[in-house]
Amino acid sequence: IELGEIESAIKVIPGIKDAIALVKDEQLHAFVTGAGVQVTVKAALKLSLPSYMVPAQLCFLEAFPLTPNGKIDRKALAGESIKSVDVIQTLPSDPMAVSIAEIWQNLLQREVVYLEDDFFLLGGHSLLATKLISRLNTNLNIKVPVSFAFEHTVLSDFVLALPKGGQGQSEANIPVIPRDAALPLSSAQERIWFLHQYTESSTLYNIPVGLKLTGVVDIQALVSAIEYVAEKHEVLRSVIGKVEGQLRQILGRNDKPAIFVHDYSAYDEQRFDVANGKIAEQCLNYHFELSQGPLWLTHIVRGTDSTYLYVCMHHIISDGWSLGVLFSELSDFYNAIVQKVSLPSSPLAIQYVDYAAWQRSGLEAEAVEQQYQYWQKQLNNTPVISLPTDFSRSRDVSVSGKTRLMTLDSNLAKRLNQFSESHKVTPFMLMLSAYMVLLSRYSGQDDICVGTPIAGRHHQLLEPLIGLFVNTLVMRATCAEDDSFIHLLQKIKKISLDAYENQDVPFEQLVDRLSVARDSHHSPLFQVFFSYQNNSDIKFDSAFDQLTVEPVELDVTTAKFEISLIVSQKGSTLECAFEYDDGLFSEQTIHQFSRHYKGVLEQVMNQPTANIQTLNLLTSEDYKQLSSWNATERPVQHSSVITLMQAVIQAAGQSPALEFNGQYLRYDQLEQQSNQLAYYLIAQGIKRE
Repeated sequence: IELGEIESAIKVIPGIKDAIALVKDEQLHAFVTGAGVQVTVKAALKLSLPSYMVPAQLCFLEAFPLTPNGKIDRKALAGESIKSVDVIQTLPSDPMAVSIAEIWQNLLQREVVYLEDDFFLLGGHSLLATKLISRLNTNLNIKVPVSFAFEHTVLSDFVLALPKGGQGQSEANIPVIPRDAALPLSSAQERIWFLHQYTESSTLYNIPVGLKLTGVVDIQALVSAIEYVAEKHEVLRSVIGKVEGQLRQILGRNDKPAIFVHDYSAYDEQRFDVANGKIAEQCLNYHFELSQGPLWLTHIVRGTDSTYLYVCMHHIISDGWSLGVLFSELSDFYNAIVQKVSLPSSPLAIQYVDYAAWQRSGLEAEAVEQQYQYWQKQLNNTPVISLPTDFSRSRDVSVSGKTRLMTLDSNLAKRLNQFSESHKVTPFMLMLSAYMVLLSRYSGQDDICVGTPIAGRHHQLLEPLIGLFVNTLVMRATCAEDDSFIHLLQKIKKISLDAYENQDVPFEQLVDRLSVARDSHHSPLFQVFFSYQNNSDIKFDSAFDQLTVEPVELDVTTAKFEISLIVSQKGSTLECAFEYDDGLFSEQTIHQFSRHYKGVLEQVMNQPTANIQTLNLLTSEDYKQLSSWNATERPVQHSSVITLMQAVIQAAGQSPALEFNGQYLRYDQLEQQSNQLAYYLIAQGIKRE
C-alpha cells in the first residue's frame, strides 16, 4: 500500500488542506486538516482508490502536531491523545431513524449505520433496495416506491424525505391454505410446465450446481442435512400433475429426497476424474418427470482428498435465490450435526404453495391492473431484434447452446463500480446500457428490448422460501442517433426503476394480455437476455466448517435465448458469460461480440459523453485481422501492366474477351482496337502526366 497515493487522493478533495496517512493498530488511518465530513471524504476516496486503500478511520484536525524542529510529528499522530475536532459520524437517535437504521444494518450486514452513510456506498444494489422498501412496508407500515431508495441514498436524507405521517397501506398478509384443498400452481410454474412439455430438450430448465469440498467430509451428516432441508420445504417433496383435469401441486409423493452417494476414494486421479465427470454429466442432463418426481436430486462423490456435491433442480421448484437458501440451510444443518449441537430452528411461516394461492388471488387486484396498463403502454408493438447470424434460422426456436466466458480484470471492474457510484446508478444499469449499445450497433435497430430477471420476493415472508419466484421484466429503450452514453444511461435508470415498480405482473400473464402473436422462430417480447448477479446470497467460502468450498464449472449445452449475457462478481473481477444459440452463431462471432462489449465499456469509461452511434467497435485484434485480410501483395514478373496484358493476350489470343447482345470481341481484336484508340489519343496531344 502506497501511503503517499492515499494522501494525494485526499488532498484533491474540495475543502481539504493537507493529509497524512499511516498504519495504526493494523488499520489505515488518515489525518486531515481543512473542512470536510468523513462520509463525503470516504465516498470521494471510493471513486479514486481500491477499497483496501480507503482508510478505516479519518481524523479531522485543526493543525498537525509538530516536532521542535517544525516538522510534522508522526509519532504524535499515532498516539492515543489525538482526537478529531469534527463530529464526523452521527448515530441516529430519533425513533424512526433508529428503526430505519436497523433495517439498513440487517440488509447491508453492518454492525452500525450512521446518519451520514450512503446506502449504495455501503454495498447496496437494486435487489437490496427492493428488500429495503419491502421492510419499510412490513415493519413500519410505510409505503414508498423503489425509486425512493435511489433518490435518497443517505440515511439522514432518507428519513427526512419519508411521507409525513409515515403511514401507508400495510403489506398484505399471505394466508396458509388448507392442504386438503386443491393446491394451485403459480403463474410461473404453469408457464414452465407448458414449455417443458413442448421443448425438444428435456434439460433446458435444469438448474445444476457443483461444489468441491476439500477436507474431511462427514458423508452421513451431509446426507442427513439434505434430508432436513427437504423436510423443511414442502416444494422439495412435491410433483406437478393433473387433478380432475386441472394442473395442481401434489404433495407427499416424494417424502425422501433422491440422494446418490458414490465412493471413489480408492481410485487413482485419472480414473477418479473420468468417473466424477460422468456423474456430473449425468446430474446435468437428468430428465425430470414432473408428474412423477423427484424434481431435484443430489450426487455425493467421495474422492481421496476431496468430495464433490452435485445438485440439480428443475426450474419449476427453484430459482437462483433458492440456491442461496438451499446451500445456506444445508451448511447450517451440516455444521450443527458435525458439532453435535441443536439443529437451527427457524420454522417457515408459509410454504410455496401458500404463495401460489395468494398470487393467484391477487392477480385481479386494482394495483396489479394498473401495472398491466403500464406494461401495455411500454411494450406496445415491440420489435423483433434482427442480429446478423452465421446460420439460417430453423423453423422452431433452438435450445442448443454454448457459453463463452470473458473476465473483466480488477482494474476495469473497479472503474465500472466507481463510474456507477459517481453517476448514481447501479452496476446493473451501467452494464445493461453498454449491452444495449452493442445490440443496437449489431442489429442496426434503435428500438431494443432485453429480458432481465427480478427476484419476485418483495414480500418479506417469501425471502426464506425455496421455490420459483423469479419474474421476467422487459427493458425497452431507444438508442437514438443523437444519444450520448450518459443520456442513454439515465434513460435506462428510469426505465429500470419504473419496471421495478411494476414487477408484480407475471411475465406469462403479460404475454397473454398483450395478445402477442406466437412465432416458432423466436421467443415473445424479447430475444436477448441480461442478468447481473451480485452473488450476495450464496457464500460458499465459509459455509461449511473445516471445509474449503469451491464452485465447479458445469458445461451447460442449452440456450433459452439467442444471446444471454450473465455478469457475475468474482472477487475483485467481473465474469461475463455469453450464453448463445449455436444454431445461429458461430463461436468466432460470439468471441468477437464479447470483445466488442468489453471495448464499449472501456470507451464509455473514458468518453461518457460520446455519441453511442460513433463508438469504435473495432479492437486491436480486429485491426490485425483486417490487416491480414488486406495483405494481398504478390511478386510481379512483368515490368509493367502493359507487358502483363500483352502476355495475357498472347496466351488467350482467339478466346472471347467481351460479349454484348450476342456479339463477341476476341482478345486479339480487343488489343487491336485498344491500340487504335491509344494512337488516336496520342494524335490529339494526350500525354502521360
